[in-house]
Amino acid sequence: MSKFKDHDNEVVGFETKWKENRSFQSSDSQTEPIKRKDEATQPVVTSNSEAQTSSQIPSQLAPLSADEELSLAKFLSNISNNVMKELDKNDASNAMARLVMMDFEHVDNVQSEIVTSFEAPKIDEKKIKVSCVSWNCTGSLLAVGYCSQQHDAWCSHGGVINFYNTEKSSPSRSITTKSCITSLSMHPYELSLVAAGMYSGEMSTYNLNQDDVDCLMKSSSVHTSPITQVSWEYTVSSSNRPHLVVSSLDGTLTLYSVTLQTSSMSLVKKYVMSDPSLPTRPGILSFSFSPILSTTFITSVEGGHLYSCSTLTATIEPSTPLEPPGDKLYNPIVERFEKHGSNVVACSFSKHSSAKESLFVTACLEEIRIYMLSSTSPVHTIFVNSCLGLSWSITQPQVLYYWGADQKVIVYNVFRREHITSLDMESGKDQMIIAMGVNMKLPNLLATGTNEGKTYIWQIPKYFKL
Repeated sequence: MSKFKDHDNEVVGFETKWKENRSFQSSDSQTEPIKRKDEATQPVVTSNSEAQTSSQIPSQLAPLSADEELSLAKFLSNISNNVMKELDKNDASNAMARLVMMDFEHVDNVQSEIVTSFEAPKIDEKKIKVSCVSWNCTGSLLAVGYCSQQHDAWCSHGGVINFYNTEKSSPSRSITTKSCITSLSMHPYELSLVAAGMYSGEMSTYNLNQDDVDCLMKSSSVHTSPITQVSWEYTVSSSNRPHLVVSSLDGTLTLYSVTLQTSSMSLVKKYVMSDPSLPTRPGILSFSFSPILSTTFITSVEGGHLYSCSTLTATIEPSTPLEPPGDKLYNPIVERFEKHGSNVVACSFSKHSSAKESLFVTACLEEIRIYMLSSTSPVHTIFVNSCLGLSWSITQPQVLYYWGADQKVIVYNVFRREHITSLDMESGKDQMIIAMGVNMKLPNLLATGTNEGKTYIWQIPKYFKL
């Protein structure tokens, strides 16, 4: 029997409230105003400082003896007239009166401008050229060497060295020599000392403080062929006096010790570029000593060869019958660089390079090469139509000047390897720049000498935008 039954519940309903309207009521409240108060305070700053005074240090200088005092007084008495003379001369000089200082912000539009010019002297009715120029250490005097335009054989005529102050058109001093001048160099700190090399191989030094008859200090005939370069170089690291270094086509590079006070010139050492790969000893064309590594230098010789050399590791070479008895020859070659296509007319270390870099450049007729001393191959080569010489800028370490046969001086950025500008040095028809020298004290002055014997002083920008 089933326990479940059907059951129906009654339906129940309820009213919905979801649509009923809501009620709202507004209400406000008032807060109290915000109270503000300004108050300034000054922090107290304190500092402590101490100073320690030291006891007076007694002088380390020993008192002069009576003899030393007399010697010093005599020395000062001897030089006082010359010192006062030079000071009066500089005070009265108007050498720079025509110069206009250039604005560095506008150097892009500045070109070269002639400051003054000097005519060629007459020498034995020969056609002459300017072979070399050199400024003195104060930048107030320019030395110009002259040479015959052509030598058929041996040099049988005289030469001339003229010294110019820039405010005068005529030379302030003129020295006649036995042979054509091929190279000259003013001393780096002795105002009156100049060295000159000649076509005959003779090497002479002059003291400009002396009269014309007595100005020749010493003359040496060690070389048997034309002198190619003369330069004052610091070849010993511990020395504060430069040696006179002379190269010649006889294949020798000679070091001299020159003393102005005693008018002496003595041979220190004689080097030869002895390369076993060459059949004969080549003539030396140019050289340059490192400004950092004073015992290191580079030389270029005939045939386009270039060598790295050292005065420390030079070995003794057997002498030849052509050498004077008793002369010792030394071979300084350390390494050989890549051969050039023609003779290297100039080589020069950068005066700004560090010992790590040792940057130098070489120039031959068709190209300029940039080297690091640590590598025998060039790091960069500049191909040119013609190159007759080069020189580093005094003010900017990356700027190089070089010139050819077109009366223009090219300004080149060695670091970026790009052309900066060309300085127009046009001075006359058929003239060509043979020699150039930048004034060390006034870097915006540049001297050029031409194949027709004329000399020009130019004003150029002191700085170039790089």
